[in-house]
Amino acid sequence: MQAIEGDMDVMIKYFDELNDLGAQLIQHVDGDEDSTKTVNSQLHSCQDRWDNLVQRMEHCSKQVSVTEAAACEIVRIIRLHDFSEGFRRTLLNSGKSRPDIGNRQLDFEDSTQS
Repeated sequence: MQAIEGDMDVMIKYFDELNDLGAQLIQHVDGDEDSTKTVNSQLHSCQDRWDNLVQRMEHCSKQVSVTEAAACEIVRIIRLHDFSEGFRRTLLNSGKSRPDIGNRQLDFEDSTQS
């Protein structure tokens, strides 16, 4: 996407140059109404196509951003799931379904009674 945005920056410069040259051309054919209308029409057509392209690029950029955010969230959920599964397997492989807190409490109670 960054490469496309870089290309768009270059194209903006070319587009601005085209508009400047079109304005100069209109000044040179100022007396010829048909030529002036033709150049104006072509410049407007080019402007409309350019605006359409920019709008489509902005739309695509937003879609990429949303898709990228969704993909990051999916990766986060998968990693969290993998971590929980790994932790659960560790507990199961150690033969304990939960940490053994009961014996510690008894040990503590025994040491306080002595």
